[in-house]
Amino acid sequence: MGTLIGSNITNPLLGIGLGSVLSTYFVPLPLVYWDLPMETVTAAILLTYLLTKDDLGEALAGVAGRFGLDRTAGRLSTVRERHLGRVGALLLIALYILYLVVRIVYFPADF
Repeated sequence: MGTLIGSNITNPLLGIGLGSVLSTYFVPLPLVYWDLPMETVTAAILLTYLLTKDDLGEALAGVAGRFGLDRTAGRLSTVRERHLGRVGALLLIALYILYLVVRIVYFPADF
């Protein structure tokens, strides 16, 4: 959690704030329109996952049960300890690739 807070909140805000106080720092538009909102959304996704990871199995089991996947629902409801795992890691990598693609396509001059 310390690394998450330090790298996603403190570093950009403190760096931008001190830079603007000490010099005539100009904040690039891609930073305002894409980088900071994307960092905020990513941090919110990770925080939500960390806070609800024990309840995630029950929620997914309910959804699977509604679709008639009783075997899958049974397995999901018994899992208690969650970890990021391969699927979570792949989703984070996909989120990073999406970030890069949007950044390159919409803000090519500042990349």
